[in-house]
Amino acid sequence: MSKVISVVLNQILSEARSRFTAQEVAEVCEVSTSMISKVKNDEAELSMNRIRRLAQFLSRHGDQRLAQCFVAPGFEIVPRHEALANGCLHDEMADMVRALGRSIEAHDAGDSDALARHIEDLECILERMKAERDRL
Repeated sequence: MSKVISVVLNQILSEARSRFTAQEVAEVCEVSTSMISKVKNDEAELSMNRIRRLAQFLSRHGDQRLAQCFVAPGFEIVPRHEALANGCLHDEMADMVRALGRSIEAHDAGDSDALARHIEDLECILERMKAERDRL
């Protein structure tokens, strides 16, 4: 798992026009920038709570890479009425297709709890789509 976090952190912090700094990531994770550097170099690991906190932060700012590694699209990462637009509908459309497929599978299996979770995912995705609409 630490390798996945390392790869994502390298991508996020090494982009030519990165929206995030190592300092911001460290503040979100409540660790030092040197710890972020160690995690980025796959020399240390963050706790699951810190990973979740970072995934939520990045997701709220339109970056789904970390969230998609660990959490079903829209579930807990982009709560309803807190969605932010990232300027593109492609991610919402892909998440919608996946969530619809999971909904159909849950329905066909008669799993009402799973179906309820997937419907909640779909509602979150719709909120993200509304945020994209409002950005226009």
